[in-house]
Amino acid sequence: MIMSKLLKNTLLILFVSISGYGQTNDWENPRVTGINKLPGRATSISYPDETSARSVDKKVSSRYMSLNGDWKFMWAPTPKQAPQDYYNPDYDDTDWPEIEVPGNWELQGWGTAIYTNVVYPFIPVNPPNIPHDDNPVGSYLTDFEIPADWKNMQITLHFGGVSSAFYCWLNGDLVGYSQDSRLPAEFDITPLLQSGKNSLAVQVYRWSDGSYLEDQDHWRLSGIHREVYISAAPKIQLYDFFVQTDLDDEYRDAQVKIHAKIKNFGTDNLQGWTLEGQLYNDLGEAVLETPEIIDVEKLTKRPWSNRANVLFSDLTLPIDNPKKWSAEFPNIYTLTLTLKDHRSKTVEARSCKIGFREIELVEGEFKVNGKPVLWC
Repeated sequence: MIMSKLLKNTLLILFVSISGYGQTNDWENPRVTGINKLPGRATSISYPDETSARSVDKKVSSRYMSLNGDWKFMWAPTPKQAPQDYYNPDYDDTDWPEIEVPGNWELQGWGTAIYTNVVYPFIPVNPPNIPHDDNPVGSYLTDFEIPADWKNMQITLHFGGVSSAFYCWLNGDLVGYSQDSRLPAEFDITPLLQSGKNSLAVQVYRWSDGSYLEDQDHWRLSGIHREVYISAAPKIQLYDFFVQTDLDDEYRDAQVKIHAKIKNFGTDNLQGWTLEGQLYNDLGEAVLETPEIIDVEKLTKRPWSNRANVLFSDLTLPIDNPKKWSAEFPNIYTLTLTLKDHRSKTVEARSCKIGFREIELVEGEFKVNGKPVLWC
């Protein structure tokens, strides 16, 4: 009987503890750094053709839409005082003022900018908890329309940087949550879009449990402080890529090694699809006589059984004596990666700027491209 009571009491305590933990705010829960957030990847834009990709200017792409500009905004000193259900499309924001995005709200008339070095900018200090009576919240609203030619494409919502945690909703539905003041956050909004006007709501918390890790010597500023945009990409796309340049032992010739990730959001067969790599110099001239090509099916059916078998390079571009990068001569090239279907039709192209540089520490001597660097 006593054991039975002890067991019941123990289970009750455990249940209460679990229930309490389950009610923890996301912005005070170290186990939650994102909800519905896409995995990190190289920031790049899909271009409809290689010619536009060579610009490495996302504004040139018809698959890019900036959401920067004036948004409706409401500031509140605490989470409890923040507007509720304002993310519903029929919410009346007529009396709301506007704020410039990107930008910090402290620099536009709301809240107080704080500078501190070794002292936390809030009290009490009780990680991972944040004081609920001193955690300003900014609520944002804007709307947009998707171009007609984006139909049947994958649509991504990109936040370049938000301090320090935020939720976002599209047309009244939760898109997701993210925290990390200095890294991008991306969300797949394809299933939530509608024809005509789309309403986007973002609610930003100045402090989160991540603020304990972000305690550095700098000004504490809040809000959507980097660009916001929407981008489109085909159902089969070059989802991510990583590039490495490697000089030979004489620091003359080089290889551009590319690791590529193809993602298929549709049902089409990838047989006959290819990925092409080309390099252009600062005059816009092609470095290779013909692009290097790889079969896309090889990228989606890698035979690696474990990490020890992984080869970095999927696609390698041999480059004869490229101009090297250094602080005195920062020579830069443009790399394009073009995805083509089985009819050799361009589906998309992506691009980035790269340089050829080898940094080494040889017998205690710091060298760049084989040449010692003299420290003054």
